[in-house]
Amino acid sequence: MIEGPIDSLIDLPNRLPLVIAKALTQTIRDAQKAVLDNLPRELTIRGDWPSPSNHYGIHATFATPDSLSAQLDTAAWWLAQTETGETHTPIAGHEIAVPSYGVQPDPKQLVPSSLFPRNLGNQAVFIRAKDGRQFIFIRTGPGPRDMKLAYVLETKVSRPRHEVVTRPAVETIQKNLGPNISDQMNQELAK
Repeated sequence: MIEGPIDSLIDLPNRLPLVIAKALTQTIRDAQKAVLDNLPRELTIRGDWPSPSNHYGIHATFATPDSLSAQLDTAAWWLAQTETGETHTPIAGHEIAVPSYGVQPDPKQLVPSSLFPRNLGNQAVFIRAKDGRQFIFIRTGPGPRDMKLAYVLETKVSRPRHEVVTRPAVETIQKNLGPNISDQMNQELAK
């Protein structure tokens, strides 16, 4: 009986599904990491929702020898709107409160929850302009003009298109799949 590298080569067709499953699984893990690393650079993230352990997180389904496919998915429905650049419309018929410099001086900065419109209480002053636009100001002092603009109320907001999941995932898969298959094949042949 022949032993050594030839045995590995002869038995390779039986082990090929496992080799491919391992390569696909490593590639989807790489893609998941790339998406999780990219999200904070592209979006303002509040909380830990992208984590794979969270319901809305970026989840990976791994390949097995019997099912040679792997995928990323998420229950974060708003990411689809972000990916395609859809117009954001209000939920339950209310206007969308778009933060201004008064509560969010830096667009990448999170608005503190104490400054959310529903939490402003007596500090909030609602003003409707002659053209029908509405604004929420925050009182900063006792005088009638001691206010700063907090929010502009909009009926819809155009979202810029951000491929926060598909772009980093596709780029990583295209870059890593070939080398991962090669690495797994070499490991199997070395056995």
